[in-house]
Amino acid sequence: MQDFPQRSRGMPALIPFLTYEDPFAATAWLEDVFGFEPGVAHRDDRGDLVWCQMRLGDAALVVSRATFPEHSASPRQMDGRGSAGFYVYVDDVDRHHARAVAAGARVIEPLTDRPMGDRAYRVLDLEGHVWRFATHYRRVDRSEPDGR
Repeated sequence: MQDFPQRSRGMPALIPFLTYEDPFAATAWLEDVFGFEPGVAHRDDRGDLVWCQMRLGDAALVVSRATFPEHSASPRQMDGRGSAGFYVYVDDVDRHHARAVAAGARVIEPLTDRPMGDRAYRVLDLEGHVWRFATHYRRVDRSEPDGR
């Protein structure tokens, strides 16, 4: 057996797959609104996007077409119910929030300073996946009331 690296160079150990009815629209939206950068993509014989890797800083995800709804589905296919949410740290959450709002993203929890030292907001993407973006702004001492 040949010894291979644990994963591709520069890739995180955990990469979520997000299912969308329209992965082409989703990749464009995630790029324009949240600032993700597209990477390697796979298209089918007709040229339709099947999946695409995307990056935001050191975070990665794969946008996938809703081809097999019995295995995964877009929140649209599940009457708006999602099965996961994403917590993503960014360098400047205020700037990120302003970009998302300017692009018309549906913010479902306003930008707030949270008890554990993060400044964060929660938003839905174009098909209803739940995202929380944050910047850690202060260290919390465990002896503080909410310092758990």
